[in-house]
Amino acid sequence: MHDLLIGFTSLNYKDIIMYLIGLALIYLAIKKEYEPMLLLPIGFGAILVNMPLSVVWEYEGQAGFLKILFDAGHDLFRRGGAGRHLRHHADGRAVGL
Repeated sequence: MHDLLIGFTSLNYKDIIMYLIGLALIYLAIKKEYEPMLLLPIGFGAILVNMPLSVVWEYEGQAGFLKILFDAGHDLFRRGGAGRHLRHHADGRAVGL
């Protein structure tokens, strides 16, 4: 049971306040449609950066969900998938990766 609650036991009041701010920004972006292209990523970012990194990134030798997302995006970029357009300079010259 302790392993299930390991992330919650490391929370403090500052983290909870930032989660509420992130949720408020997401609420404003979705429900009120107030600058959704700006507030939605800021709200998700506010929640993600305040998660306990040691548990989110890796726990007891196994990758956490943030590490899994990072690895998937990195692999996709290296294979030339969704990030293919990112490998060009502004003037059109290709960048060797």
